[in-house]
Amino acid sequence: MGGYGLAAAEDSTESESLLPRSDLLEGEPLYGESSQLNDDGDVVTSAWQQGEVTEVADTQVTVRSADGTEWTWTLTEETGVTSDGDAASTSDIAVGDTIRVSGRRSGDERTALQVQDPPMRLGARLEGRLENLPDDIRERREERLSAWTQSL
Repeated sequence: MGGYGLAAAEDSTESESLLPRSDLLEGEPLYGESSQLNDDGDVVTSAWQQGEVTEVADTQVTVRSADGTEWTWTLTEETGVTSDGDAASTSDIAVGDTIRVSGRRSGDERTALQVQDPPMRLGARLEGRLENLPDDIRERREERLSAWTQSL
C-alpha cells in the first residue's frame, strides 16, 4: 500500500501527476508526496518540494514552488544539507536560494530530512541511488516494482 506522485509544471496553469521517472518529466519539478505502510501498520508520508526560499528562521524554512505553492519545513539537527554537492549546514540556507527539500509530513507539519542547494536534476539523483543500492535492497525494489506493474 503506497503510492508515488509528482507534479510537474508545463505552464503556470497546468500540472499533471506522474510516476517519478525522469524520462517522463516535462517542465519544472514542483512538489510531491508518497505514503507507505510501515512495519507497525502506520502510514508514513514522505514529501518533497523544489522552489525558492522565501523565509528562513532558526528552525524553519519556507519554500515557494513555481506554481505558488508555499510550504514551511521544520529544520532539525538531523536535517542534512548539501550545497553544490558538498556538506553544508542549515545556517547556509538563504532567502532567494533555489532548493529541493525532502522529508516527512505529519498532518500539516513537514520536517526536512534533506536539503539540496541547488537541487540536483531529479533523474540523476534517482539514477545514482539505484546504482549504489546493496544487492538485497535492489532485488526487493525490483520485486516490488514488478508486482506493482503487474497490478496495473
